[in-house]
Amino acid sequence: MQLVRLLLLSVFWGAFSLLSAVAIEPDAVAKPTSAGLPENAGLLPQAAAAAMTVPDGFQVQLAAGEPMVHQPIAMAFDARGRLRIAEAHTYPVRAPQGQGEDRIVILEDTDQDGLFDARKVFVEGLNLVSGMELGFGGVWVGAAPYLMFLPDRDGDDRPDSAHYVGKISDHAWWGGRNDAARHDDTAAAGGGHAHCGAMIYLGDNWPDSYRGSILMDNIHGNRINNDILHRRGSGYLASHGHDFLFANDQWFRGINLKYALDGTVYLIDWYDKNACHRADQESWDRTNGRVYRISYGEAKTRPVDLSKESNDSLVALHLHKHEWFARMARKILQQRSSKLQDRSSLTASLEQIAFSDAAVPLRLRAIWTLQACGLLSPVHRDRLRQEQGDESEYLRAWAVQLDAPDGKADDLDALADLAASDPSPVVRLALASLLQRLPLDDRWTILEHLLSHAVDVADHNLPLMLWYATEPLVRDDTTRSLALAMQSEIPIVRQYIYRRAAADPTAINTLLIALGEVDNLDAQKGMLVEITTAIKTQGRLKMPPQWPAVYESLAASTDAAVRSQAQFLTVKFGDASLFPKLREIATNAEVELAVRRSAIDALISGKDPLVFSLLLQLLDVPEFRQKAVRGLAGGSELVIAETLVDRYSLFSNQEKADAGKCHANRSTAGPRQVKIEKQVSKTSRLHSRKVHGIYA
Repeated sequence: MQLVRLLLLSVFWGAFSLLSAVAIEPDAVAKPTSAGLPENAGLLPQAAAAAMTVPDGFQVQLAAGEPMVHQPIAMAFDARGRLRIAEAHTYPVRAPQGQGEDRIVILEDTDQDGLFDARKVFVEGLNLVSGMELGFGGVWVGAAPYLMFLPDRDGDDRPDSAHYVGKISDHAWWGGRNDAARHDDTAAAGGGHAHCGAMIYLGDNWPDSYRGSILMDNIHGNRINNDILHRRGSGYLASHGHDFLFANDQWFRGINLKYALDGTVYLIDWYDKNACHRADQESWDRTNGRVYRISYGEAKTRPVDLSKESNDSLVALHLHKHEWFARMARKILQQRSSKLQDRSSLTASLEQIAFSDAAVPLRLRAIWTLQACGLLSPVHRDRLRQEQGDESEYLRAWAVQLDAPDGKADDLDALADLAASDPSPVVRLALASLLQRLPLDDRWTILEHLLSHAVDVADHNLPLMLWYATEPLVRDDTTRSLALAMQSEIPIVRQYIYRRAAADPTAINTLLIALGEVDNLDAQKGMLVEITTAIKTQGRLKMPPQWPAVYESLAASTDAAVRSQAQFLTVKFGDASLFPKLREIATNAEVELAVRRSAIDALISGKDPLVFSLLLQLLDVPEFRQKAVRGLAGGSELVIAETLVDRYSLFSNQEKADAGKCHANRSTAGPRQVKIEKQVSKTSRLHSRKVHGIYA
């Protein structure tokens, strides 16, 4: 399983390569051949490629089509630049054991024109394949619910054997039986909206304006979308750019796209009339499948086999502009490193790049390879943490991100210093992520510093990441967690600490003690809101030992909202003595609406025996009608159903929907229900089945 983890980490690091590259909106724009639904459908492979429109300077070629490839669902390049395709003939339902028809084929370009002219079958008889990756002497195959490894250690393009690795989650299918109605205005947002096969372009054939932008196949939109990534706070925000490719073909089903060794992009197309998942095997056309090559200008292709390169040559490829070479070199070095008796030379070569004056993205490549090969040491991470400068924030962040793989940090004091003083939200995000790997006792000081940065309040990542690191601490040490909450400059973390403590029977009494000791009105109100939120949907609760004393002080508050929340909690804790007072508040038009609503909530939650009579009265008060209708859902008296039917025409649409959820006792409805159904069918818009819903 360690091998699986290393492979997955290798893919993960690649996804974050060149983080400092920010794409710009390309000037050239592709245009569809027609507005709305494409004119073409069911084209032959060459005609389908010819029908596509791309920006000026680009061209689309058919690299392979049926019968060379069918049902392509995943693809991966090997160290020779050959393309493996997973063909999903069994989709969409797993076949009985031994009856799978999926296969993996190898496509090769023997004449270096970028188009495939040779094909061989690597393996067949697989069952419901949906994912594939190469590395560590074989092919990794995802075929739900299994993850398999097919070794090919001698490189003869035939599996040595099959090895079961583990189970994976089942698919979450998108779509339904029928396509949604098509509207031309969806084109403004990218058309369709079933995205598949994201790629951040980091090759060297396309113009630099595309470098760092994200492209995705859009199955329903019959196109490729292009989104522009913008740095924001601790992460990135994508905005929709000009669509890159229009297939101009209703049957286009782009599944994935990857850049190849020559910097061009290869695109696999399922090509089928169906766009949505259908369990009916016969509804799918098994005869189609295409691979397209998208190039800019003249792309130079040459034969390579990186698996035969020396370690020094592979290290040198970390400085190549084209990310394909750096990633492939990393994968090969990662596989080789475990077999090296002396790894000092490899370490030194990678250190020369990692700690050089090269651009930060190139240095990161070497750092990731050091980590992948198990060569990144605490000394390396310490040097990276001390890097200074704007772009160096990524070096410091990755020093943190790659720390504590076993749950034990190199230097907690150094991490605490970063948390306190590092100006970069990227570094603080890495620290927040790291905390979730650390033992609970090691988190406190770092968290205290991270929660002191008020500038992170509006960040789209940090507040919740900090909460995820904090959440298990609430039960582990409630008293210290509450102190952390009161110091926090991140409101959502403070709120969630209170709410989490209130929801835990072992922590709520400590929270109530703290509530009674707070002398700041805003803090007091904030705690009460979160306590109420945590328990309002629960049934009647056992009164915590500390509550009577706390309530006495809250009841004397000069703030009506505090008194109201305290009354709600008292009733929730089983004290019915406040019911008369709460009824009086709920019906007093001179009292603030918020206070009246809280009183109503308390009566409903506390199961006041007279609450339904009160709610029937409040149906005449527009401000409380919806709350009254929803509260009446818990009653079974016939008068509730009759009153709701009588008032139905006065209700808003939402109130009508809520009324339909109210259930009166059917045994007591009988003939009166039938009579009302006949009446309302003539005099109102209330359908008889709505009456059934009310009477149930």
